[in-house]
Amino acid sequence: VEGESIVVIGGPILLYEQRTLKSFSMCAEFSVIFMDFQYLAMIENLFTDLYLHLFVKLLILNEMSVLD
Repeated sequence: VEGESIVVIGGPILLYEQRTLKSFSMCAEFSVIFMDFQYLAMIENLFTDLYLHLFVKLLILNEMSVLD
C-alpha cells in the first residue's frame, strides 16, 4: 500500500516537475528569441540611421554642387 501511495503521490509530483521544466525551457527559448529580435532591431536601426545620415549628407553635397 505504501508503494502504491508513493506511485500515486510521486506521479503527479513528477508530472508537475516535468511541466515546470518544460514551461521554464519554453520561457528560456522565448527569451532567447526575443533577445535575438531585439538585437536584430537594434542593428536594423543602426544601419537605417547610418544610411539616412549618409543620404542627408549626399543631398547636402548635391545641393552645394548645384549652387556652385
